[in-house]
Amino acid sequence: MTKEEQEEFRALLAREDLREEWAAYIEKILAEKRYDDAPVADRNAIFQQMMSKSPVYPYPISTLHRYGWWAAAAVLLLLLGAGTLWLQKPVPPPANLVVADVAPGTTKAVLTLANGQTVPLDSAGVGSWVQGNTSVHQSGGLLAYSGAATYNAISYNTLTTPHGGTFRVTLPDGSNVWLNAASSLRYPTSFKSSSERLVELQGEAYFEIAQNAQQPFKVKVNDQTTIVVLGTSFNINAYANEGGIATTLFTGAVRMNHGNEQATLHPGQQARTGLTTIETIQNVDTAQVLAWKNGLFDFHNATLPEVMRQLTRWYDIDVVYEGNIPAITFDGKMDRHLQLSQIIKIFSYMKLNCRLEANKRLVVLP
Repeated sequence: MTKEEQEEFRALLAREDLREEWAAYIEKILAEKRYDDAPVADRNAIFQQMMSKSPVYPYPISTLHRYGWWAAAAVLLLLLGAGTLWLQKPVPPPANLVVADVAPGTTKAVLTLANGQTVPLDSAGVGSWVQGNTSVHQSGGLLAYSGAATYNAISYNTLTTPHGGTFRVTLPDGSNVWLNAASSLRYPTSFKSSSERLVELQGEAYFEIAQNAQQPFKVKVNDQTTIVVLGTSFNINAYANEGGIATTLFTGAVRMNHGNEQATLHPGQQARTGLTTIETIQNVDTAQVLAWKNGLFDFHNATLPEVMRQLTRWYDIDVVYEGNIPAITFDGKMDRHLQLSQIIKIFSYMKLNCRLEANKRLVVLP
């Protein structure tokens, strides 16, 4: 596909009015035999072979169908990702896989004010209130602070997203922060009386920071790790169960301080913490890092536990394994707006069977 076609395709993926057509189209692709019955010895060669085919559709070509195999690649790559799997005719999913379906996450959060009062926020909410000399406005999925405080006392707010929620906040300095699910951001309602702009993060967030060289922006993740910023865009993944803190730089420059170690990042680089060290990774796939903000799951050689941790946060489910954890890996993209039952169906075509119980408990079957 040309660059223009790829941009058009991404725009189609984001259209709410095409969600059902996408789901139906992907299920049709999965239900048809359009690939060779052969072991996955070379994923790239097989995928290129599929991409080179010209599918013939027994129905009119719609806006989505004209993308052919490229349009189905997001799911087909998942089928290609498991090194021990075979590409074959789909196996019908076992009966009673889903007792009660689970909807994907939405725009929602809870704002905790300095006095401990909590304010629930969602995509439909609209309102304003005043804290000191600072005005706070909510409009849909955006919380925005404005006004110049002149007093010395500093008050803090905390924005918390639950499992299955995301939210965006514009801080008093004009910086924008997008919170992923199961995350929180603590910040002052004004930066005027401080020599630095310090916020505290748990979970994951994407930042676009307003430039102010005289007042550096800092993100504190824990007692050991702080990211120092001078005007830039970056993502921090600091979930406690992900085995380290990953900071990915998109524009500008940041410095990660971790214990006695330091690392300065340039665009396209990622710094990942160990117990006492920092590893710098070059030429990171920044689109994959930011997939969550753009409404996608994007897996690159991901293990099943890695995939399930993302699903747990987004669908607010508990995952348990009956027996050993299957040793399979995943490559590909999935829409974060899919119902959980649709993802379970995709798994079933990979011979990975799950049972979704009424209490939002996802059981991975042996």
